[in-house]
Amino acid sequence: MKKIFTVDFFYEKYGITKNTVKIIVITPVVITALMMVVLLIPSTSKMGFWLLDENKPIEILTFIVFILAGFYGLNLSIKLFKFKKLFPALLYFIFSFCLIFLAMEEIAWGQWFFHFETPDSWKEINLRNETTIHNIDGIQGNTEILRLIYGVSGLIGIWFYRFYKFKDVYVPIILLPWFIVIIFHGSIDFYADIVSVGNRADLILQESSELIELLIAISSFIYLWLNSKMLKKDVFIPIVN
Repeated sequence: MKKIFTVDFFYEKYGITKNTVKIIVITPVVITALMMVVLLIPSTSKMGFWLLDENKPIEILTFIVFILAGFYGLNLSIKLFKFKKLFPALLYFIFSFCLIFLAMEEIAWGQWFFHFETPDSWKEINLRNETTIHNIDGIQGNTEILRLIYGVSGLIGIWFYRFYKFKDVYVPIILLPWFIVIIFHGSIDFYADIVSVGNRADLILQESSELIELLIAISSFIYLWLNSKMLKKDVFIPIVN
């Protein structure tokens, strides 16, 4: 188990350098810390909230990364089907489909771009009057549970390294900091739903959830990217040869 922490392991398994490993490991911590500083400093908080607002840079970037990751994963899944690797192909297909679904939720299924009216029946149950599922009454305000599920699933995916049958799908351990940040934020957000933390803190938690969604999108893409490099080395090339 210890060898999965070494730089040599990452180079041999994924073909990535020591600097790439460092960047992947520290990125979620740095991004989150910087955003929290921006939100907490009075002179920059307005800019921070603008970045995190609906249809603004963070959310648009989240959509782009989700959609790219989704189609990247679908391409990987198709390759695996061709090589008759049915279990990993199916898992990557389902995962990628979910990413594309999340991407479409980010842009209200095209409502941002085409400005079509929300159906009256949908307006009655959607708190933002959008064609989205995550804004439905009962789901909006509780999405931290979904973020927690993603984070915990990531930890389980890392643990799958121990089992041979998951060798084509387990999560690289260098994504651990991403899941820790996601779980930490989600846990505080969940706690704030039960115990009052003050209006200011609650607002920061609510708005910074957009940043956490971006971390989810990026970590999903990195997961697919790293595993595609692993599969190219361990599955695709050996079979072709």
